[in-house]
Amino acid sequence: MDVTSLFIEREDTEQLNNPFVSCAKFNVHGNAIGTLATSRYFILSTSNVNEVAEVFEQYGYLDVLGVVDPQGKVLGIITRNVLFNRLGKLYGRSICFYKSTENYIEEPCGIYNCTRNIFSIASEINRFLDQGTIEYFLLLGDNNQFYGIFRNIDMMIYLTGIESRNFDFARTVMEHIVQKESCIRSSLIDIVCASQQAKGVGGDYYNVTELEQDKWLFSIWDISGKGVASALVVSFLSGIFKFHDFKSSHSCFLNQLNLHFFKTFPKEWFSTGIFVCFDGATKKIKYYDFGHSLCLVYRNGKAYPLKTRKASVPLGVSPKIELRANRLQLQTGDFLFFYTDGLVEQTNTKGEEFPIEHVHRIIFKGLKNNTELIKIKKAILGAVNIFREQQPQRDDMTFILCRIS
Repeated sequence: MDVTSLFIEREDTEQLNNPFVSCAKFNVHGNAIGTLATSRYFILSTSNVNEVAEVFEQYGYLDVLGVVDPQGKVLGIITRNVLFNRLGKLYGRSICFYKSTENYIEEPCGIYNCTRNIFSIASEINRFLDQGTIEYFLLLGDNNQFYGIFRNIDMMIYLTGIESRNFDFARTVMEHIVQKESCIRSSLIDIVCASQQAKGVGGDYYNVTELEQDKWLFSIWDISGKGVASALVVSFLSGIFKFHDFKSSHSCFLNQLNLHFFKTFPKEWFSTGIFVCFDGATKKIKYYDFGHSLCLVYRNGKAYPLKTRKASVPLGVSPKIELRANRLQLQTGDFLFFYTDGLVEQTNTKGEEFPIEHVHRIIFKGLKNNTELIKIKKAILGAVNIFREQQPQRDDMTFILCRIS
């Protein structure tokens, strides 16, 4: 059987004007591994070395060819580098001029059906993806006919593209879930929230909910880890906070949230945070601290840490937690500042961390001048950016500013 009757050029593959090389005709689509084939060309095993060398010389972008016998059986591959390295030796080409290609056939690193799923193949060739050399894999079609060849670098490029698109999607979702800025004004309390993710996606989350007139609930959470994985946890928290009816017991909700978190995510994932309920009629706050403690109260020209009688462990560390509500009577003019550790752990080019005293000065100045919260927010972020100079943002930065009227 003449192999050229089995394989002809497919429509979207360039016709090579060379009598010694042919192209497989059939196509695959979607997530089939065949879509990664960067070479669809093969030569007959009856071709001599000089004919193969001419193909590589004529088409400089080809780095590998399949080798098929006259009956259509796939024998292996021939790579440009190996062939010319051997021919480059003294008198190599003149000696091997009419020799068969069979002595130059190489074994690929793997042979797969062209219709198999890309991701299943990726897991099987994972060990080849971090190598510094290019490796080749043969693809076969129906009746084990030659389909094409893909390289480990082709798989890496594809997976990188998938990761990039997933990251872009996650970043878009995060921009809706954790807004860079959120402002709430009422006759009794002004609230401004700010979040600046280090890499576009991250593990900081804040929530502000109006329970009823003059009653507000706000919280801030800092999930362990960074990147897309922690963004998944943020999405989890966002969905729960968005649809829960907070008119029921807060302690019951937090216990259920903790248990659900513990069952859903691996043990190394947890979240510190603080959950605050503000009653405008009494100007009292009731709060639950989940190992966060990054909360300050500004009163009469001084800054005080928000004390807790007993701080709970972070969310998700244990299936059962002992919750104890803390309470504080606020006064007109009090100022509350809740933040995540990314703010004070930001370093400059000297390795120094951002001092919380910088925040104190900005807030005290803002209180003295009755500055709008949005301007105080901008001043804090501006101070951090000036402090870090050319140093990249190290971690997500999120904070909530509250002023009691």
